[in-house]
Amino acid sequence: MARSVRLIFALGLVASVVLIAGCTDANLKKARRYQEDKNYDQAIRYYQMAIRKDPDNRSARYGLVETVSEQLAQTPQDALTAEMVEQAMVEVRSAAQPLMDDANVKRYVSIIHQLLARRYAEQGEDDKAAEAWAEVIKIDPTLAEGHYNLGMALAKQGKSGEAIRHFEKAVDMNPYFLEGYLSMGNALISEQRFDEAVKNYQKALEINPDAPEARHNLAVAYSHLDKKEEAIKELEKAIELQPGFFMAYRSLSKIYKGMEDTEQVAEIDKRWEEYAKAHAVPEQIEQPGAGGDSDLPLQTSGD
Repeated sequence: MARSVRLIFALGLVASVVLIAGCTDANLKKARRYQEDKNYDQAIRYYQMAIRKDPDNRSARYGLVETVSEQLAQTPQDALTAEMVEQAMVEVRSAAQPLMDDANVKRYVSIIHQLLARRYAEQGEDDKAAEAWAEVIKIDPTLAEGHYNLGMALAKQGKSGEAIRHFEKAVDMNPYFLEGYLSMGNALISEQRFDEAVKNYQKALEINPDAPEARHNLAVAYSHLDKKEEAIKELEKAIELQPGFFMAYRSLSKIYKGMEDTEQVAEIDKRWEEYAKAHAVPEQIEQPGAGGDSDLPLQTSGD
């Protein structure tokens, strides 16, 4: 009798396992079908059901991560909010954890962190953007773009010293990273390390001699070193490369003001006025010679 009970119990247990496995397979099949049809919400639902039935089901976990990533990729960027990406990260984080030895899963998780970082940056939440970029480089410490963007987020918070370390890593990994050299030069100026800033702007110009922003910021560094003639030369070159580069006119005017050369200040104003008239520049843009005697502004990414 006892043997029969044990046998019945064992058979019942096997049947339960088979039933659970069958449910899990059914959930997986439905999830994959919905994923193929790009019905992502339903696909996510069934992948989650499959995982709840069998937490060790790597196929279901992979499918969930992949589906969430596809859904984000298919969403128009102007409609993708930080809240949407945060929710996606909640869904992906636990599912992906046991699969982080898989290169594709690491890539999907990294992309979601990158999307989140960019949404935070757009909202001016630079501290959160920095945290997201830090997660990106945890996943792939060799990603130059990750170090660069983390540096940018730190620099916007006034953490120039920390930013410089990440810009250095970015250009070490990619020696042709022009934006990396430019941003490192800007951060070095914030730290009053003007000679080092000059070297970084010069490196940027080795990569692209026709980069007007590099010419302009090199001039700013020269002006801090009291090398006015070198600064003027670089600003004139920047204007030659980009005739509508108002900031270069403004910086050139400030240098001549500092030299008390009123004739040249008036000449710069005249040159800008002629350009503005010929190219229908809005009248609300003031003359280069207007404004105070503050330090020359830096041209930064996005300006």
